[in-house]
Amino acid sequence: MLKNRYSASLTSCFVISFSFFINGCRTNQPQQQPVFAGSHTCIECHETEYHTWKGSDHDHAMDTAVASTVLGDFNNATFEHNGFTSRFYTKDGKYYVHTKGPQGVPGDFQIVYTFGGRPLQQYLIPFEKGRFQTLPLTWDTQRKVWYDITDSVYKGQEIKPDDWLYWTNNGQNWNGMCAECHSTNLRKNYRSEEHTSELQSHSFISYAVFCLKKKKRNNRNKRRIRRMVCYFLIS
Repeated sequence: MLKNRYSASLTSCFVISFSFFINGCRTNQPQQQPVFAGSHTCIECHETEYHTWKGSDHDHAMDTAVASTVLGDFNNATFEHNGFTSRFYTKDGKYYVHTKGPQGVPGDFQIVYTFGGRPLQQYLIPFEKGRFQTLPLTWDTQRKVWYDITDSVYKGQEIKPDDWLYWTNNGQNWNGMCAECHSTNLRKNYRSEEHTSELQSHSFISYAVFCLKKKKRNNRNKRRIRRMVCYFLIS
């Protein structure tokens, strides 16, 4: 009996000592945070995958609205929907739409980002407090016409300005509904007290590749190695 108690006590002491040893090792080893590396760092090991992605739908999941990325007709084109005529135009090299905005009041809104490229392209409009909203007026890249995407998504429903799904409300808010899949290394910096976001991103353009550079100690040869982990989302 005494021998068993002695063995049990010895085992407990060993477990406690080993736990302190492990925790001590963990404390002494600096914890290095993953660092965003960008798509260009993956081409060395994954050249085929990189070139497959480059120019793909994922590559153009989101772009800055410039002449080379905007596919819609902004040459004073008009589109009539439910008795209201919207107009698409350019001014000083920037893209605008005159359409119904918050509370259904007509206004002029600047388009700053494009969404997708085929079979359709949507557009993002900035609002106060760091919000970005998705315009329902969409460019059909196959038929080369404007249409309202709510007619196909919410068939038979009338989306009024006080509806959650109305384009200037939360249902069509890029920050909360779209950002994670259409941007890279995004930091929303949301402040709940002010209900504002101060967006920071390596790029709002989706690389469809997320790379982390991590340094990890090799316990066998005691040297530091650099490990690159890349996740390619190739369609």
